[in-house]
This record gives sequence, C-alpha cells and structure tokens, in this order.
Amino acid sequence: MSETRSGAKRSCGTPGGSNEVKMKKTLEPCPGQSREDCTDPKETEASCKNGVSTESKKLDFMAELSGKKESISRTIQMKLQNIQRLKASIVEARKARTRIQSEIRCASHAIISQFRQKEKELMDTLDGVSENQFGLLSDYVNQNETDIQLANQKRVVLKKMLGDNDLMELHPAHENLLSGLTEAEDQVVRIINDVFVSQDIGKVKKGIEDLSFGQLDCTFQDLHDRSSRPKLLNSTTVTLKKEGHFCHIFDIIVLDVEGIKTIVVSDLGNRKVKSFYVRNGKSCHSEYIVATPHDLIHLKQNQVMVSDPHTYSISILAVTPDLIYLSDINTSSCYRGLRVLTSSTLVGCAAGAIDILNMKGKKPKPIRSYVSRDDRGYDRLCVTRTGNILVSYSCPTVQSLVCLTPQGDQLWEHFPAEDGAFRRPSAVETTRTGDILLADYETSRVIQLTESGRFVKDILVPEDGLAPPTALYLYNERHLFVGSGGEVKEYLLP
Repeated sequence: MSETRSGAKRSCGTPGGSNEVKMKKTLEPCPGQSREDCTDPKETEASCKNGVSTESKKLDFMAELSGKKESISRTIQMKLQNIQRLKASIVEARKARTRIQSEIRCASHAIISQFRQKEKELMDTLDGVSENQFGLLSDYVNQNETDIQLANQKRVVLKKMLGDNDLMELHPAHENLLSGLTEAEDQVVRIINDVFVSQDIGKVKKGIEDLSFGQLDCTFQDLHDRSSRPKLLNSTTVTLKKEGHFCHIFDIIVLDVEGIKTIVVSDLGNRKVKSFYVRNGKSCHSEYIVATPHDLIHLKQNQVMVSDPHTYSISILAVTPDLIYLSDINTSSCYRGLRVLTSSTLVGCAAGAIDILNMKGKKPKPIRSYVSRDDRGYDRLCVTRTGNILVSYSCPTVQSLVCLTPQGDQLWEHFPAEDGAFRRPSAVETTRTGDILLADYETSRVIQLTESGRFVKDILVPEDGLAPPTALYLYNERHLFVGSGGEVKEYLLP
C-alpha cells in the first residue's frame, strides 16, 4: 500500500482514510489462482467513498428497485380488485335501479287506482241522479198522456149529448160526468233544472303536490372502508295482544302484494301464521291457526306453504295480504324444514333425514333420502343459486352446517370448532352471488360465509340491536329481515 505524506499507512475502509485511493501497481496473481482468475487492473481501480464500497451501494440499489417492483405489483393487484368490485357495484346498482323503478311504478299505479275509484264514485253518483230525474220526468209525461186520453173520452160523450134534443132525459145519466168536467190544475212536479259538479281545481292540485309519494334515500359506502355497518330501517312487533305464549318466530317471508309489502311469519310459540302490512297509513295484520307452523315457502304469485310436522301436512295459504286458507297436502314424514328444489320437487328435513320429494300427484313422495348420524339433528334448510342444499345440523353434542348436492350427496360439512365462526346455527339464507348468511343464536350474530362454508365476516352483531336471531329472509338482495323474539327487524345491508 502507498504511504501518505505523514508516512502512516491507511487502507480503504479505515476511518480517517482518504476518499479515493487508486492502485498504482499491477496486481500479481493471487495465491493458488491464475492471472485470469484475478481481477483486471482496470476493474480493481475501485473507489471507496465515505467508507462504503460501490458493490455495497449496487446491492442496496438493487434491493430498493426490487422493493419498488413489489410495491407496484401490489398496487396493480389492488387496482384490479377495486376494478372488479366497481364493476360488480355497477351491476348491482343497475339491478337496484330496476327494482326501485318497479317500486315507484307500483306506488304510482296504486295512487292512480285510487283516482280512478274516486272518478267512478263521482260518475256513479251522477248516473244515479240523472236516472232518478229521467224516471220522474217520464212518469210525469205518462200521467199527462193518460189525462189527455180521459179528457178526449169525456169530450166525445159531451158532443153526443149536445147533439140530442132531450137534454133533460140524458142529464141524470150523465150527472157524474158533468160533475167531473171542472178543469184540473197540473200537479207540482219538482224537476231538476241543472246538474253541475263542484270542483276546486286549486285544492286538487295542492292535494297532489302534498301527496306523500315517497322519496329516495341514499346511503354511501367508502370503497376502502371495511367497517361499513348495516342500517336498521324498520322494526315490526309481531306479538299480538292477549297472546298467552312467548312469540317464537321460526321463519319469515316477505311478499309484494299489489304494491303492499307484506311480512309473513310462522309463530311457533302461539301456533299461528301471521301477516303484517300497512294500508292507507294504518298498520294491519291477519292470522291463521296452524298446529306447529315451521318453514314458510313462496309457492307462486301470492301463495305460501307452511310445514306442519305435528299433523304431517303442508298448508297452502293465499296472501291478499290477509291470510286465506286454500288447501292441505299430507306428507309421509314430519318435515320441519321445507324448501322448493325444482319446479317439480321439494326438499324437506325431518329430525334424522333429508328427503327429496316429488310433487307430482296428490301426495309428495320421497325419491331419495340422506340419513344423518343420529335422529335429532337436521333443523333448517336453504337452497343455493346452484341448486345445492344447505342444512344446519344441531344437537347437544354437534353443531355444523352441511352442504348437499341436488341429488342428496354430501359436498362438505363445516364445524364451528374449525375457525370458531358460529356456535349454534338457527337459520340459513343465501345471496345471488353465492354467499351464505347464517344466524347464530348463541352469540346473537348473523355471519357471512363463502360458498364453500368458510367464515368471511360478521354481518350483524349485538351492537346493531340484534337479539338472538331465529329466522332470516333476504329481500331484494340488500334488505335483510331478521326474526328475534317478538320482533322482525329490517336492515339495509351496505
């Protein structure tokens, strides 16, 4: 190594060394190496700046570039995911717009129907008044025509009398006739002179302007905010006065009956099926007695079926929105859970088996059964968008969620012990996208699972005002109705 002016030797990398020291001599071959293995003299004129080698800086720079690359890759992935979410939101927004347009049209048709009814009432009143007037005038015309005929008859008789010479002989015979010849006065007839309608157009216009037709209410969600919570919209009390038992809502179904949103519940505690709705601003309800009402199924139009395991039957009711009994279907088993599988089949769960039922004929016949590990487990049913069957299994020793194919073969079974997602399943529902909504009675939650049964997140928790849930119904994809105790709560999902 070369010496400094002071005579002290300094090497590269030693504190206090010069910023740059150039090697002046050609390097000799390293021990054990050939000249070709040694560093080229031009390459070995390495510089040392502030005690850090160029090679170290190069490694740091490469590491920084690699980190930047990874960061850009993550950003691209996040952007792609956001694009997918935005596209899905656009699709859902279009569906929501179509649904809201339908609701607005229903409200408009209901109001127009009321206008038509008012118009008909006014027209009927006018027809009644006019027909009464026409009848009165016709009777008066007929009376006058009769009077003219009688007068003509008397005139003929008098003319004959005047043509005879001996009037005194004829007088006694026609005394009565002569006594009635005084001119009669016309009867006073009260004739309607004119009919007119009294309308205050200004008042009508103001009534239309003040008409409570509805308003749009928008909720907003930050695309990057994972903490958005459902919004409680309504709470309907389904416990009626003078009922002696605790209300236990086993199932819920919501129907749109001629523009009237109707909530139908099966109250197992009071042995009734009930409907609740609002008409002309007034809360109304209807009820129908069933021995043990369990699952509710939307059959067609405004008809529902309710399973009654105690009597081994299924009752069919019309919702008008009042409940009207139509018929009963007898079954071979006491089905608690019941759902439509296809246009010609049902799926029902008794305590220890799940049956695929053929609906052709007067009595549903099991065409395939799936038997459980004991006779007390199967409780709640649901059919997914792909036709698979979800059923909750609940017994003192085992709690699980089972997924079966439409033919009854098991696809998977999810136990809460695997990830602690739930403890006691009490109701199950699915979305159009395939997600599973599961009510957990023991923890008072509604949770979201993937289509394969894995936990995603909590949808509703006790802080959302949720008591132990016993029934779920998803209406128009974002309105989740939850039955709990004696109440049905409607939540707007984010």
